Amino acid sequence: TLHMKRGDPAAAEPLLRQAYEIHVAKEGPTHVNTMSIRAELGSSLAQQGKHAEAITLLESLPVQETVEAIAE
Repeated sequence: TLHMKRGDPAAAEPLLRQAYEIHVAKEGPTHVNTMSIRAELGSSLAQQGKHAEAITLLESLPVQETVEAIAE
């Protein structure tokens, strides 16, 4: 999201949570778009120091999505 690119993960978090829930409901939890948003949400949480929640979200992602989220 724009907030993440501007270095404001706290502002991005509620938007990412909302987008994630919408994608889970419409496309399912394993759809590539859903997993991408999940990775970005995990990155947002990690950048805010919410490591336990970030790990929970990122652990079950395919390796490529997790690596991309951490690199951002």
